[in-house]
Amino acid sequence: MQTQVRLYNFVKSDQIIYYLIILTVALGLKFHYSRAGSDDLEWILKPTAKLCQLITSVEFEYESGSGYISRERRIIIAPSCAGVNFMIAAFILAAVTGLRNPKKARPKIFWLTGSLVGAYLTTIAVNALRIIIAIYTIDANFDLTWLNPERIHRFQGIFVYFFSLIVFYQIVHKINNMRFHNSWMPFLTYSAIVLGIPLIMRAWQNNFSRFMEHFFTVIGVSLLISVLFYFIQRGIRSHEISLKKD
Repeated sequence: MQTQVRLYNFVKSDQIIYYLIILTVALGLKFHYSRAGSDDLEWILKPTAKLCQLITSVEFEYESGSGYISRERRIIIAPSCAGVNFMIAAFILAAVTGLRNPKKARPKIFWLTGSLVGAYLTTIAVNALRIIIAIYTIDANFDLTWLNPERIHRFQGIFVYFFSLIVFYQIVHKINNMRFHNSWMPFLTYSAIVLGIPLIMRAWQNNFSRFMEHFFTVIGVSLLISVLFYFIQRGIRSHEISLKKD
């Protein structure tokens, strides 16, 4: 009975329209990203390149069809570096979290708009962080045949994106005065967007071995970080309970 009440409160009629808006925006962004080239993604590639240039003084030039290129550092900020999947996940987590608090229609629309803007700005910052790390590790050589630059780049991207997503989720909960939250929501949301939709669209048919390597890397890295945060949160909660007893 309690589970049914919670489910009803989550999807009650006056909230459904807002969840449909969230779903429409998320799917729209995913659809756009799946078909977009560098020219279509300049709205996120350009500010990312500018921020990287501002922080590192590394010059990036735009090349139509490719993205922003630093020939000196051999770095390309291409569509695959746009971070749109991260932006979608951040938007969903922020938007859904904010809707849990009772609000009238105008504050809800304001929150949804703020969630999209916040996710966009956060994505630019996280993108810049990931690329800056890549700039200074691109020549790293670990003398291991399996740990090539492509795998290092993939691991760095997944780690930075997912770690940042959990931090973003924590901040959103603080803004909404929520002390504790579902530690697995970022994992489920990120996995659904990065892996779930490509699986449904049969992206694995293009290159099965490469897709499976990406699949297990995403699952492994994000699951490890999720478990770490789960035990940290559990430790904090246990500590606060013990303090109250004392």
